[in-house]
Amino acid sequence: MNKRVMTLLGVGLLIGGLNAQRYVTENFFSSVTKTADVVYGNNYYFIPLQGSPIPPANPGAIPPLGYTPTQGDITADFYAPAGDTETNRPAVIIVHTGNFLPKYRNGSATGDKDDSVNVELANRFARRGFVAISMRYRLGWNPTSASQEVRTGTILNAVYRSIHDVQTMVRFLKLNAATYGVDTNRIALCGIGSGGYVTMAYTTLDKQAETNLPKFQDSNGNSVVNPAYVGDVNGVGGAVNVYNHPGPTNKVAFEMNLGGALGDISWVEGGEPVKVGFHAWKDQFAPYDSGTVIVPTTQEDVVDVHGTRTVVKKFVSIGNNAPIVSFTFNDAVSARGYSLNAKAQAEGLYEFRLPPGLNGNEQGSPWHWWDSATVNASGAIFGWPDIHGSELETNPSMSPSHARKYIDTIMWYSVPRMVVGMNMPQQVYVGVEETPAQSLALDIFPNPSNGDFAVRIKENGTLERIDIYDLSGKLVHSVVSPGQSQVNISRTDLKAGTYVLNARLKDGKTQTGKLVLN
Repeated sequence: MNKRVMTLLGVGLLIGGLNAQRYVTENFFSSVTKTADVVYGNNYYFIPLQGSPIPPANPGAIPPLGYTPTQGDITADFYAPAGDTETNRPAVIIVHTGNFLPKYRNGSATGDKDDSVNVELANRFARRGFVAISMRYRLGWNPTSASQEVRTGTILNAVYRSIHDVQTMVRFLKLNAATYGVDTNRIALCGIGSGGYVTMAYTTLDKQAETNLPKFQDSNGNSVVNPAYVGDVNGVGGAVNVYNHPGPTNKVAFEMNLGGALGDISWVEGGEPVKVGFHAWKDQFAPYDSGTVIVPTTQEDVVDVHGTRTVVKKFVSIGNNAPIVSFTFNDAVSARGYSLNAKAQAEGLYEFRLPPGLNGNEQGSPWHWWDSATVNASGAIFGWPDIHGSELETNPSMSPSHARKYIDTIMWYSVPRMVVGMNMPQQVYVGVEETPAQSLALDIFPNPSNGDFAVRIKENGTLERIDIYDLSGKLVHSVVSPGQSQVNISRTDLKAGTYVLNARLKDGKTQTGKLVLN
């Protein structure tokens, strides 16, 4: 890990060496194999571009949804660790952002499976030993309509179709598990921005009646989602819907989102998979708590939704996040998260406190970056000559290195919770990714030890408490000190192995070291 990066993100932890552990160790594999444009399904498209079989109209403003629905293939890119011999690997499906409109035509630098953050996350997951899939899904709604009913109705149907596409991908993976080396019981979703809306709804919208809440009804009192036309919540039926890969269930084991929101908090019920979320505290396009979604380009209201903090707290309160609530994550990234949102109420929530953006805008997606020349040249074709400048208003420090700092934190926080939340059988360390190097102010001796050992503060100070954790992150031994600078510790029933030792001083500071018992 990079100490400077950790410090910049308010974490500040020195990391030393430990034997690499699959899934939690970054770059466990040195390279990745990418299989591009795998056809995972076929369904009806409603607008042109981005894989659509519908011929594009004249470039310009996004037209109303007046095209004839046309069937076409839907594709995804698969990333896997090169040279891996494991045949039963957890999979992460990454769902891109983009306002449910084609990239660039949406006035944005992002919106496809090849967005920089998608590619970065996919490669990072694959280098850790996961199978990662960056998928496309069908797009299209009418954000420029003067009618809120039309805006609300068309975007809800866009989200609904996207859920069906993710369901198609999940079933595709389960039917082709041997081909891609996937553990069908350990499939996770990772939604980014608009994709976060999709993944959050995926795991909670499981009853057709949930699409008929008053805010989802048209002026005649009918749901804007008509299952006879677009299929039911499980992707079955519908005049313009294809149910791909029948047989397997749509069930997944874990869901995480970056800056998403949920259509309604009433969808959340017990028994749904563990949820982890990352959110900028003043994101203006996806509320952190609860609020109204607006069209980024026109600033028009669309629909009221519930953000990551509201949803994660609900998951914790009803027990859905119990596996990670009951686990002790003793790393500095988790500690920073808990400093803003207490573990007992919000385990699984990581809040980014970003300074204001430009021109009165707030920052919301610091994990994005793009090539300005490509973005502006592509956007100009569709009437958006300065997408780069517009995007900088909410991401003024945009660069690959800037984005990767946040992706570092996202990976360090989410992967250990995946290991716990999906009950992965590997004996991996899910605290800090590697054992902390011994602090210069802390002395553990003898180390390695065949028996008892001592802990001493080298500088001024006294020890208040010493906690010892095994490499699963479990607290295995504690000693309360009577205010001494050195404490002798009996090995008692500690088995041979490597341990993480956290020493808390009387002034509240902590020192960390590695203990090896033979």
